[in-house]
Amino acid sequence: FFQLNAQRCIECSLCSFACPLCYCFETEDCLEKDSYVRFRGWDTCISPLFTRMASGLDPRVTKADRLCHRFCHKLSRIPLAFNAYGCVGCGRCVSLCPAGIDIREVLKKWG
Repeated sequence: FFQLNAQRCIECSLCSFACPLCYCFETEDCLEKDSYVRFRGWDTCISPLFTRMASGLDPRVTKADRLCHRFCHKLSRIPLAFNAYGCVGCGRCVSLCPAGIDIREVLKKWG
C-alpha cells in the first residue's frame, strides 16, 4: 500500500510544511563569535536526509518507509501518546500535494 503512494510521491514535503500538526525539526550548532549557538529549524520526515546519520546508516531508506512513518506517526503514535488526533482534517496536505496523495484515502484503506 505505501509502495503505491511512494511511487507517486515526489518528496516535495509540501504535506509536512503545510500541516499545522507536523513538528519535526533539525538542530544545527553555529559558531557565533567565540561560542556555539544551537538553532532548531523546521524539517520534514519525508525528506530523504531526515533520518540519515553521520555514519551513513539510515533506518528509513525508501520513500515507502518514510511515508509509512509519516502516516503511522500521525494516525497511530500521536493518538496513543497524547490522546489526541495527529490530523485535524484541514485538507492542506490534500490540496497541496502535486502527486494527489490523500490522507483520507490512506485512512480508508488502513483503517
